[in-house]
Amino acid sequence: AGDFNTHLNIFDTSNSKNFNPKQKDKIALQNLLNKHNLIDAWALCHPNMREFTYSNKHSASRIDFFFIDESFLSSYVVTCSIDS
Repeated sequence: AGDFNTHLNIFDTSNSKNFNPKQKDKIALQNLLNKHNLIDAWALCHPNMREFTYSNKHSASRIDFFFIDESFLSSYVVTCSIDS
């Protein structure tokens, strides 16, 4: 869990025209997740929802994540929400 200051997919930002999936930080984070079989718990529980953890005058983003090993998801994640 933590503040990663990047968004992993287009749903994580209100300003989708600036989303670049080839940015080094996104690639590095995705590689780390793949290497350790981690998933974004909130995104899995809310696949079509857009909520944000950071906003300014120009845009909003979900840059705070809770990653969990996929095998633990059904045993340990009961609910997942973003509180404003």
